[in-house]
Amino acid sequence: MMLIRLVELIYKLVRCRWAYYIGQILVTLPFWQAGLSKVFNFNHTVTYMADNGLHPAFWVTILVIIVEILSPIIIVFGRRLAWLGNGALFVFTLLTMFMFHNFWAYTGEAYLSQLNDFYRHLHMIGGVMMSAIAAELRYGLYQISQKPHLS
Repeated sequence: MMLIRLVELIYKLVRCRWAYYIGQILVTLPFWQAGLSKVFNFNHTVTYMADNGLHPAFWVTILVIIVEILSPIIIVFGRRLAWLGNGALFVFTLLTMFMFHNFWAYTGEAYLSQLNDFYRHLHMIGGVMMSAIAAELRYGLYQISQKPHLS
């Protein structure tokens, strides 16, 4: 009896409007944090980009900040455009994994650290994929086409 009530409660929570928005915010939170950190440490970020061979480092930094801040805004508030923000973060995170967390080039403790970061980014990719699916189910063409027509 108690298990059935728990399942019913979880079902109701998952279907609540606010649960969708909280989920979207939580999925995008690492990107908000990273983008804002780059804004407040701009010169350091430009140097980091240059040291990693990304040139012109100033413009690469600007682009990264735009992707990390604008994409979450599109995901949380963009409704039917959420796929665009999720797609941008998917590509961005995939590139980041291979450019900055190439664990195969390390040994020892550095190998484990880079491998851990690689898998953390893989987890974020899974999150933005699920976020895109959730937005499509909530606002996408499928949802719109299923609404009854009024005569």
